[in-house]
Amino acid sequence: LSLALMMPAAAMAKKKTPKPLVLEVLAADLRGEDGALSDEHRKVLKVAGRCVRDDGIWAREMENREPVTQTYETLAGSVVCWQGAEKKAGKLGEDFAAAGRFITARARYVETLRSFYFALTEKFRTGADGERLCDRLKTALGEAGAANAVGADLAAAFRDEGARAMSAQLDADIKHWGELVAGEFKHQKCSE
Repeated sequence: LSLALMMPAAAMAKKKTPKPLVLEVLAADLRGEDGALSDEHRKVLKVAGRCVRDDGIWAREMENREPVTQTYETLAGSVVCWQGAEKKAGKLGEDFAAAGRFITARARYVETLRSFYFALTEKFRTGADGERLCDRLKTALGEAGAANAVGADLAAAFRDEGARAMSAQLDADIKHWGELVAGEFKHQKCSE
């Protein structure tokens, strides 16, 4: 009987090991000499990790060529998630600057995608309005420029190789979609 009473106490005495973060590579540069991550940093990276998981939904929709309006709606939710993570990251200190910049770049990237898909909903609509399409593409082009500004040389902000690789991929994605938006803007003769 005494052994049965001691078992719950022993289980409670064990220290909980935190689950690995989705964005663990961003945490590498934030860990102290003891290998620990501050609670504030962990909280923001957990929020951003949820956004990464949500991004998988719209990425699959794009891959499966789901209807443009459906992907646009999914992207709208992702934008809200990344903007929330960006707001939380903005409250942290200079030591979180590189990770915060990654989160901001990702937010601008997803905003660009959403605006581009919003323009595509107009393009594929019956009786599409060319002026409205150009206005939407102009918005997407501006957001692509903002994403490019934040994402440029992002990899250089990190010491960890994994964070550098992930940042370089984000920068490449931003550039790719920026070129697609610019190409569509030109194709629609919006600058005339």
